[in-house]
Amino acid sequence: MATSGRPCTDVPIRTVLVAVAPTRHKVPDVVGFPIDEAAGIVQRAGFDVSQSEAPSDSYPPGTVIGQSPGGGARAAEGSTVTLTVATAGDGGGDTGPTVPDVLGQPEGSAEAELHGAGFDVRLVYQRESDKDSAKRNKGRVWKQSPSSGSTAQRGSIVTIWVNP
Repeated sequence: MATSGRPCTDVPIRTVLVAVAPTRHKVPDVVGFPIDEAAGIVQRAGFDVSQSEAPSDSYPPGTVIGQSPGGGARAAEGSTVTLTVATAGDGGGDTGPTVPDVLGQPEGSAEAELHGAGFDVRLVYQRESDKDSAKRNKGRVWKQSPSSGSTAQRGSIVTIWVNP
């Protein structure tokens, strides 16, 4: 103990680090909404918004035809929700919708987003090769085919692999 007014140097100092998990919110489902309205809904829910475009003969230009993460998924406050917005199609109906990115989404959200984009879904329950990732991502999509951003015929099958 210090008795002479000098600081005590024989007491160990400990530093404690506290990690705080980000607040997670439910992502609103805005597929089918006009982009301005959809962006406002997503922003009011606490998320940032980015946009991509895809031609569509089935939806009017300016309509949200896909989103990632999908409606109903939980995501960190302030994270980005990407909204895919319809542009005018080529009129021939040959160009299919763009396959949305569903990697990392819970199984139900991924299925809903793919169905909303006009695809049928085939589920494969298979664990990722990395056991830690598989455990951490239980119930989430870790692989999809065809890959996001590609186009496919409306009604075609998109296969997703989910960690059991």
